[in-house]
Amino acid sequence: MDNPTQARYSAHDGQIEERDQQLSSYAMNGAVVGFMKQIAPPVKLSALHADDCAFWETDETEPYYFNDGANFPFEPVSKRHNQGAIQAAFDTSVNYIRFDVWDEMASDNNRNRLWCYPESPDGR
Repeated sequence: MDNPTQARYSAHDGQIEERDQQLSSYAMNGAVVGFMKQIAPPVKLSALHADDCAFWETDETEPYYFNDGANFPFEPVSKRHNQGAIQAAFDTSVNYIRFDVWDEMASDNNRNRLWCYPESPDGR
């Protein structure tokens, strides 16, 4: 749970608000809109793999990662948990992913659970 009294989260006592999106500590995978392609309407659920990553708990220490509702996999997961982070898949399952596994998939140039835009051979 984010701490709403921190300046990074919202403005208090004359401090400047740094984080635009304050509804959730989770962000959706930008693959649903083709990342920078920003397609509309978004990708149909049937075009994605059931175990592709839909949401993840975003790194709350960097306000920019909350500039909108969707992120790139290289915008890291929260480090608030011991050895990994929480993510949800398009099949509605939720799981815990170790940081090293996340980092490996985020830096991979091939299609995987994070880079999963279906209209691109490499998922990007």
